[in-house]
Amino acid sequence: MGNRNRQKGHDYEREIRLNFIGLGFEECMTSRYASTYYDDSKIDLVNTGCFHVQCKNSIAMPLAYHAFLDEMPDWNRYNIVFHKYRGKRQYCILSFDDFMEIVGMLINENLLSNSTSEEITNSRNFNYNKIFKEELDGVENAAIVHTKPGYGKYVILRKMDFLLVVKKLVDNKVIDPLESWLIAKPSTPESEDIL
Repeated sequence: MGNRNRQKGHDYEREIRLNFIGLGFEECMTSRYASTYYDDSKIDLVNTGCFHVQCKNSIAMPLAYHAFLDEMPDWNRYNIVFHKYRGKRQYCILSFDDFMEIVGMLINENLLSNSTSEEITNSRNFNYNKIFKEELDGVENAAIVHTKPGYGKYVILRKMDFLLVVKKLVDNKVIDPLESWLIAKPSTPESEDIL
């Protein structure tokens, strides 16, 4: 069972990698292939411009996304968790602050269309798959803002809605997909030894 789950996770990383390549991040690759240093830093894809990407293919709900985001480095990048739930619905989770910065870029470039958000504050039985499926089905550009007591605010979007936002930012040259992910890494004694 463990090897099968591991393979599903690797397959999902490759799927998201192909999504990023399709958006213009031509050098995107899995960190397992590119660098164990980044893989050990809980980053699954490299050469993704201003994004740190982690991919989770899981049946767990609720996913402990706050823990995954907190494990990722704070290297002046947007930490993103892609979640494929039960092999079907796919989501993108990021911090509220990162989401608002991205929304700010869209507003500054007049690229923001109508959107729907729902704010939820609770802890134990939060199931974003159920909310999207039952309450927001058919609603375009929907986002759920979830306040996780003791951790902060997070935003959950459908994967395709997030990728459309990234496409708008790339197409309008707000972000550069060819910006080297490795160059933006902070200079620390450990990282200088690796590079």
